[in-house]
Amino acid sequence: STGQYWLVLTDDDGCISDTAYYNVTIPTDISENISEDIMIYPNPTSGNVFIESKDNIDKIIVSNHLGEKILIQEENKQKRYDINLSNLSKGIYHIEITINNQIINQKIILQ
Repeated sequence: STGQYWLVLTDDDGCISDTAYYNVTIPTDISENISEDIMIYPNPTSGNVFIESKDNIDKIIVSNHLGEKILIQEENKQKRYDINLSNLSKGIYHIEITINNQIINQKIILQ
């Protein structure tokens, strides 16, 4: 959840590291735009997910909640994809999109 987290490490000799603090912000709405340059919709979906980008998409990977890769799309570098998830079980899936060496991750709910 959103908040401040910290990490303290202790080695085998009992020496404690400096504490590292991290501020984590989790979006409250899964359908928020992840970037002005890319759109993923509808979310939640009952089957098809549309991905649109101002630049060509290099790679799309869809994974289940266990991290198993369900679909890898990297043959055609296009600006728009229609991904059919209707043959998968209902649940949460992760979409990893690579554009210009930048990786964007998004959760998709399949109803």
